[in-house]
Amino acid sequence: MVYIPNRRLSKIGMDRLSKLSDQQRLALKELEDDFIIDKKTLKLITVKFKEEFQIGLNHTVRSDDKDRGVDDSHLIPMIPTYINDVPRGDEKGVFLALDLGGTNLRVCEVHLHGDKKFDIKSTKYLLTDELKTGTATELFDYIADSVKSFLISLGHDLDKMKGDQSQKLYLGFTFSFPVLQTAIDKGKLLGWTKGFKAKGAVGTDVVKLLQDALDKKGLNVQCNALILIQGKVKDKLTFYFNKSVGTLMARAYQSGSALVGAIFGTGTNGAYVERLDAVKKLQPSQAKNNSSSSSSKASSKVSNPQSKDNEGSKKRSDGRVRHMIINTEWGAFDNLRTILPVTKYDNKLDRESINPRKQAFEKMVSGMYIGELTRNVIVDFIDRGLLFKGLSAEKLNAHYGFDTSIMSEIEANGFQHHEDRTKELMENHFGIHRIIASRKLSISEIAEQRESGGSQERLIKNLGDWLVVERICELVGTRAARLSSTAIGAVILQTGSHLDGDDQKISIGVDGSVIERYEKFADRLMDGLRDLFDEDQGGSDDEGGEEDLITNHQNGGLTKKDGCKKGNSVLDRIEIELAKDGSGVGAALCALQAKKQLEEINS
Repeated sequence: MVYIPNRRLSKIGMDRLSKLSDQQRLALKELEDDFIIDKKTLKLITVKFKEEFQIGLNHTVRSDDKDRGVDDSHLIPMIPTYINDVPRGDEKGVFLALDLGGTNLRVCEVHLHGDKKFDIKSTKYLLTDELKTGTATELFDYIADSVKSFLISLGHDLDKMKGDQSQKLYLGFTFSFPVLQTAIDKGKLLGWTKGFKAKGAVGTDVVKLLQDALDKKGLNVQCNALILIQGKVKDKLTFYFNKSVGTLMARAYQSGSALVGAIFGTGTNGAYVERLDAVKKLQPSQAKNNSSSSSSKASSKVSNPQSKDNEGSKKRSDGRVRHMIINTEWGAFDNLRTILPVTKYDNKLDRESINPRKQAFEKMVSGMYIGELTRNVIVDFIDRGLLFKGLSAEKLNAHYGFDTSIMSEIEANGFQHHEDRTKELMENHFGIHRIIASRKLSISEIAEQRESGGSQERLIKNLGDWLVVERICELVGTRAARLSSTAIGAVILQTGSHLDGDDQKISIGVDGSVIERYEKFADRLMDGLRDLFDEDQGGSDDEGGEEDLITNHQNGGLTKKDGCKKGNSVLDRIEIELAKDGSGVGAALCALQAKKQLEEINS
């Protein structure tokens, strides 16, 4: 499913404004001023995003930074993954994926058919407390036994596979703990989290621990790719990954190319294909080892990894192409709060969070936080006497008591006479109506009720409170989606993809509960991308000689002389589609890429 942009954003019609009090109208106008992001501001944020990307690509993060008095928590990490390309969709073979990180261990087999399609089979194995708190040897032996049991269940002849290089299975290992990674298949465990305390693992290469266990069980399986999930150890800054890498890989295989893998769910993150020469933070030896061609024949020419004939892969052997997938961790954008539209509600959420002054961008766009932002606004309106006669409810007063899914439900049917639906949701989730109904009416309210000839329920319905709640949800949700467009826009600018030819698609894989289930989120994100890149949309809300900040930014934006022909604008070339199961399919595809990299080095 390709997301088609839809510029129709809901607004309160004149006929419905009559349902609001003067105080409610004024309060909503102030809220709109705080939350609506115009085109000029959107472009400024995108340009700043790109600048922070470049700073992150240049800055080397060390695990002992805090001990040395270096505070780089305000930087976007821009972490190298040591994966230097994405699949093309024509690869064939069987690859394994292993996901360790919680209550269960998940083992997957992914069969690539070579026609951009694949099959996946998986089984979960319980991780007991004894395994989590025992020894590293016991834990990894159990993991190897689980892989063995899984392969047998699928009919693999393990004895026949032994010693046969052609039957070797390659495995991508998704590891949900803080690791300092130094190569695609090397990573030292910095510390356990999530109840794991297996002795003898910290400070050790987790890939070696797994490989030793697999070898001990006589399995012809090689762990050749380590894929890390977000993690940290107390105050130590660590390198960590997110399933955005897997999302990128899955999208690339299904479409034949991809530039970005983005997560818009409980959290947010993005991974993308970057030129290796732009990753200044890498030591020369790391850059050399990553490339499939480390010879002196290497050229500075960089091919587009999304080229329709995949020139990048064809020319890799002579050293002309050098890329690396970067895990941005873009949730940390603008932690210094120099450009994001911070409101008093954002400040309240940040102060009460477990990580104040961190993940500033994530706290404005992700599913974990935007429901809480909405709750903060609603409770503030209640406290000011603008909603529900100043009465709240226990659930609504609880931190994170207003889930983002409720916002989506409230907005699901558009703003077309559905106050009853909002009222029903608020009653069912929070008991708002029951609290108001139990309150004694004032003399003026009784008089108003008698004049209208209605019941108390009728009086409550006509207060316009439900309409205000709907508008609050819309404002917070729209801001989140438009801000999300700046992250994708910044990647497009950073990579120069907007300057490619008319026939070069910009393929973006997405995953996460918000992008998948919040009905209007994708349309609003595309609306933001239109404001950033569509030079043909006409009109501008920019002033002061900055009518196209992106166009005039160095290496940024689409100018008319560079531009695409009408009908082939940057926006027309952007394709956004869901790419599911980054930890399974994506990890297996990382194993595929690692195998290809090794073969190219040895060829």
